[in-house]
Amino acid sequence: MLCHDLCLFNFYICTFLKENDLIFFAIICILSGLALSADLAIPSSIQADIIDLEYLKTGKRLTGQFFAFWGLVSKAAIAISTGMALILLDIIGFNSDDNNGKNVLFAVSFIYAGLPIILKILSINLMWNFKLDKKTHSEILKKIKT
Repeated sequence: MLCHDLCLFNFYICTFLKENDLIFFAIICILSGLALSADLAIPSSIQADIIDLEYLKTGKRLTGQFFAFWGLVSKAAIAISTGMALILLDIIGFNSDDNNGKNVLFAVSFIYAGLPIILKILSINLMWNFKLDKKTHSEILKKIKT
């Protein structure tokens, strides 16, 4: 539940930052950087476990297909999120050459910080009861070796 609480903490701080809240922004950057390392490491680890499970079920090593699909999904996510961010900035009326009002700046803060955290919380909830844990993976490896 720590990840969930950390996401909510960042959400509240990010959404309500003021112009000179440098210390709070630095804290957010540090916590986000720590969380990013988990975001980068955990999916690859899960993918390796799933490849072992697939090998146990089918007898085929589909490592290349899993790797290719993961690359496709990762690149698609980057493209979609970038496109959606630009569309949302246009919808709220953000203008980089203009002095934007408080509501527009709050909306930019929400798009930058709030929306990703909401998506992260949804991801955590989806993965919370993931059945392929360490014990299950050890059993899979024992069956593969026999």
